[in-house]
Amino acid sequence: MTRNKDENLAGVIGPKQTISVKAVLLYMLFLFAIFVTFMIWFRYSNFSPLADYYQKGIAITKVNLRSLFSDKVSTNAIPGSKVEIKVTEQQLSDSASVTKPSFPLKKASLKIFPTGVQISGKMSDAIWDFMTVEVTLLPVVKDGVVTFEIKEIKAAGVQAPPKVTDLIAPEITNIFSYALPKNKELKITDVYLMQGFLRIEGEKVAAAAPVN
Repeated sequence: MTRNKDENLAGVIGPKQTISVKAVLLYMLFLFAIFVTFMIWFRYSNFSPLADYYQKGIAITKVNLRSLFSDKVSTNAIPGSKVEIKVTEQQLSDSASVTKPSFPLKKASLKIFPTGVQISGKMSDAIWDFMTVEVTLLPVVKDGVVTFEIKEIKAAGVQAPPKVTDLIAPEITNIFSYALPKNKELKITDVYLMQGFLRIEGEKVAAAAPVN
């Protein structure tokens, strides 16, 4: 007696399901992508535990700007002699306390470009605050000293709304009005924006005689 075709098929057991090599490789690639993404976040995110270290880098010898200005003026003892001072990004940032918690923008950094002094940061330390605010300042010479004027404020790459500008503009303007020291024996004539630093030019003036 012969079995019918359907009975023969019912008795056949198919091959066991196994994980293919391709699936394993895709899974490992997925884990590797997650690892790389985490490392990039750890290195560049403002919320990374090592953000302050990476922003500041290896310890840099700080130069007090007031001392720098005084030294430049004192080495040119003759009134009318030319004085040139180079102020780096790090020096200007330290002088304005850009990286301190009290600064209006949090986790902030300062860069100097030929188009302006750019400060980038967040409005708060909250981890969900992803909006980057950029303030661009222009140095100008007024009455023999350097002052800074706000050129523009952007939030998330576009013009910042009034509620943002009204909050941080007065504070930043006030901070940078004292960022560069004022020396009574130095009359500044020009200031130039360079890549990574400011070049300040001026001349020594005679010190005012003390009033008896």
